[in-house]
Amino acid sequence: TADKEYAECRLKAEILFDRPASRPSELFETLLWNCRYVWREMHLDRLCRSASELGFTCDRGALEEALERHASEKLVPCRQPARVRLSLSGDNRISVTSGFPGSRAFDSPVRVCLSPVTTDSSDILLRHKSSQRRLYDSMLEDAVSQGFDEVIFCNERNEVTEGAISNIIVLKNGRYYTPPLSSGLLPGIYRHYFLSTRLNVREKVLYPCDLFEADALYVCNSVRGLRRGLLQRSSLLRHRGVDPKS
Repeated sequence: TADKEYAECRLKAEILFDRPASRPSELFETLLWNCRYVWREMHLDRLCRSASELGFTCDRGALEEALERHASEKLVPCRQPARVRLSLSGDNRISVTSGFPGSRAFDSPVRVCLSPVTTDSSDILLRHKSSQRRLYDSMLEDAVSQGFDEVIFCNERNEVTEGAISNIIVLKNGRYYTPPLSSGLLPGIYRHYFLSTRLNVREKVLYPCDLFEADALYVCNSVRGLRRGLLQRSSLLRHRGVDPKS
């Protein structure tokens, strides 16, 4: 039954999060190229900060050189916006890859659903962009297969945290609110930009009811920008479960 499947995936997720945190194999940043790297310094700041906190060796100059080489060889000749992935492995290897998303990735409303599996706000890896994101990838895969574009998570206190690839912002009575980092989420680049450039926005603990009762719901990241989210009362993701051994 649906209730049994829901209970099973909750149990599997609890097993997953009971594991002690381990160092991920890779840190990465996803940047927007639009004739230049948008917010490049902020991305490098975050990557270097994560590297320092998680015990990676990080040469900022080498990261900058890799980005510029990729731009001159791959991006400048194409003359179109690109999604660029900069990664740093545990053995200090740097990789840069890119792709060219369609226009829908930037300007269409986002169909969002709620995850039935909670996250643990004490998990420090939620604050870093790393390869250790099995739960997020699994949930997003399920969401896409069911016609959604993004899945929103809550923590063990039922506080809204973030989407699998986005931060969350709501508009209520002329003011914007976004979950605080203490709820357990990535300090997103666009989130930081939004908080630092608008007077009518602040951090606030949010719950699922706040998403439904908001005047508007938005998801944001540094590649796609700020986009309207579409959430319905029935938008609870049907999940096939998380295998902690995978």
